Amino acid sequence: MEGLLFDFLLVCACVVFQADGRKTYADMFPHKHAMAGKIPFPIPPIPGWDPDTNPWDDYLYPPLNPKPKELMHHKGKPKVRLTSDSPALNGSCITFTAKLEYPPCQKEDANGDLVWDDHCEDANGQVRTGHVYNWTSWLDDYGFGKCPDAAKCNVFPDGKPFPQSNDWSHKSYVYVWHAMGQYHETCDGSSSSLTINTTNIPLGAEVIEVMVYRKRERRKYSPLTTDNTVFYVTDKIPVAVDISQKAAVNQSQNVFFRGEDVVFTVQLHDPSGYLKTAACH
Repeated sequence: MEGLLFDFLLVCACVVFQADGRKTYADMFPHKHAMAGKIPFPIPPIPGWDPDTNPWDDYLYPPLNPKPKELMHHKGKPKVRLTSDSPALNGSCITFTAKLEYPPCQKEDANGDLVWDDHCEDANGQVRTGHVYNWTSWLDDYGFGKCPDAAKCNVFPDGKPFPQSNDWSHKSYVYVWHAMGQYHETCDGSSSSLTINTTNIPLGAEVIEVMVYRKRERRKYSPLTTDNTVFYVTDKIPVAVDISQKAAVNQSQNVFFRGEDVVFTVQLHDPSGYLKTAACH
């Protein structure tokens, strides 16, 4: 009887440990927003995004190995470069782009597979051909409608199904975006972009980060790389001013001569076209 009681308590302890050990989106990303954890829902909400207190399936999407990105790239994995068209005027839209950079002599083909560039010689002067990674080879077994467990195939870390589109089979990477205590998920090829409206985003600087996974056979997704960038929301119209001078040819641009005309070129930064309908005063 004592042995059975001990086994029962051990099982309970394991269940409690597993429950306590479940990861959320906030656990998976290194950057923590100042508001995260203090209120049940992040403020301000980004339309179409979800709070990072939602559970993350770390069996399907294992944590990223915390090694330097340079080392990962050296070992043959792509790395991601995250950029934005920041700064953004409050009320306008800002667009973020995550683009994969492949190791030398690797490229993505028309099917979304990673192949060797047969026009490229490696460091040893060798030319390789064929697949580096062929994810479309298992689509017949794990494609949409063919998965034996719909909750475990073609889903994001929170269990939402991948969006179905005519070109979905070419989208071999999962991008998980995180900012201000919220997250968003996309499926794409070697690059992915998203646009958000800045109306409810506080003025100043914020951090956005992206984590990239590669789709893999047997209902598992391989962590590849991550990156982050700072973006800015302002209530001042962003402009860039270039100052030049009508001077002799071959003169340095950093040298100005007294008595010569100075030319000011003002360029408005409004990539989303927010100010196209603005009235001048």
